[in-house]
Amino acid sequence: MTVLQTVLIGLAPLFLLIVVGNLLRREATTLHISHVPIINGLVINVTLPAMIFLALLKAPPMSRSALEMPLLLIGAEAITMLAAYGIGRAFHFPKSSLGMMLMAGTFGNTAFLGYPIARSLLPNMFPTAVMLDEFGMMVVMYVAGAFVMGAFGHPDHGGGSPKVAIMAFLRGRLFLSIVAAMVARNIQCPPILTTPPFLLAGGMIMTSLAYLAQGTTPLILLAVGASLRPKAALSRPKSIILPSVLKLIFCPAAFLGFCHVAGVHGDMLRIGALQAAMPTGVLASVLCERSKMDGSAAVGTVFATTILSAITIPILMLLLR
Repeated sequence: MTVLQTVLIGLAPLFLLIVVGNLLRREATTLHISHVPIINGLVINVTLPAMIFLALLKAPPMSRSALEMPLLLIGAEAITMLAAYGIGRAFHFPKSSLGMMLMAGTFGNTAFLGYPIARSLLPNMFPTAVMLDEFGMMVVMYVAGAFVMGAFGHPDHGGGSPKVAIMAFLRGRLFLSIVAAMVARNIQCPPILTTPPFLLAGGMIMTSLAYLAQGTTPLILLAVGASLRPKAALSRPKSIILPSVLKLIFCPAAFLGFCHVAGVHGDMLRIGALQAAMPTGVLASVLCERSKMDGSAAVGTVFATTILSAITIPILMLLLR
């Protein structure tokens, strides 16, 4: 299977779910735009914490270099955010659109799209892909997002105070799921927990968490489809084109620059570049919607970068062969 075929196979189901969500919203009897905040809340507070907990709990031990890879991705994201801020100011973007540029131009779909493509192209590097997603993107997106929402979001919708947003993240279920997984990985299991009743109960809990985790991708992509407002987004093409260029070209280029300085090469370089090149993350658009930071442009950027990544990702992988 060629690189292009693998990427297209990974993209097609995601794109179809977005289309289904948009069609259901147009039908209005099944999925209404007012349902989107409810779906997003369910994902952020229930299904996504379950997915994060299981991914971290089951990840095998990794080398020191694999654990350092998220730091390189964080560096690329920091440079990208600075570039997004400078470009937004140069184009005189309003406050809300500038916040959207910082989020949509920086943070990628490293889980929903990154996981399946990583498993197809570089299956031996999948644990590193998980670390890049969880610690190089997910945690950073929420911590940095707290400051972005505080500085650029609407005061009544998550904006106003970065300190309040940070504390809300630390108390949130996403962060708690990360802490719980890391604790569970590193504590010695008491002997009583290895007895049949406890093993049976633990198995049922893990199965329930797996069912919840499986609901994350379809729920959030249906919500993205329902949120799509093509006319509103296309009326301001710069608000989509600029973050798309940042996410698909600038961010992976910055990451490759950091890898060159750090001496990273081989499959480690390829898996990192692959995650850095993922299209705009649907969760970034969710945060933009929640904080009233030009949500229509953020959703439009998710849609545009997801389609364009079918071209940019194969080119990147071919260049790194």
